[in-house]
Amino acid sequence: MSAGPCTAITKAGRSCGKTTGTQPSPDGTGVRCYSHMLPFLAKKDPSARCPVQKPRSAADVRRIVDWALVRAAEGKLSAPAANSVSSMAKTWLRVNADHSEETSNVLLDVLGAMTEQLTAMDGIKDRGAYDRAGARVQAGWDRLHELHPMKETDKDAAAREDRRTIERGPDGLPLDDLDA
Repeated sequence: MSAGPCTAITKAGRSCGKTTGTQPSPDGTGVRCYSHMLPFLAKKDPSARCPVQKPRSAADVRRIVDWALVRAAEGKLSAPAANSVSSMAKTWLRVNADHSEETSNVLLDVLGAMTEQLTAMDGIKDRGAYDRAGARVQAGWDRLHELHPMKETDKDAAAREDRRTIERGPDGLPLDDLDA
């Protein structure tokens, strides 16, 4: 049962004209199809919009899942849509779980190396320990840049490779392995 053609104006400047599923708009300005009724529905139910548009952390994904669970329990989110949110969350967490754990491990290594470097810096009693800790700090930063790439020039990449070559000890072992 249609209320007539949609009277909303499209981006092209013409009347929409769809006749399927139209109904009178809540503000009485004419007849609207489902697509042009959405702005009215969004104003009527502000919680219909997902709370996070671009998940960047596991906490963001949890907020989306919590929102979907509440909406599904209220009957405002269909079962296929709730399953879609669930699949998205599982995939996002699976893809990013190793990445975030590795990032936190690298950060902890960098902080430990910085602490060693600061300890060795006290009057620079042990120049070798200071240099080894500095090399570990730089290697950690390089690893973080690999995990979270930024715009890098060829000059930056060449400098990183030079540092790695210099950081190698005898027999090609990293300096970290020489400490043990």
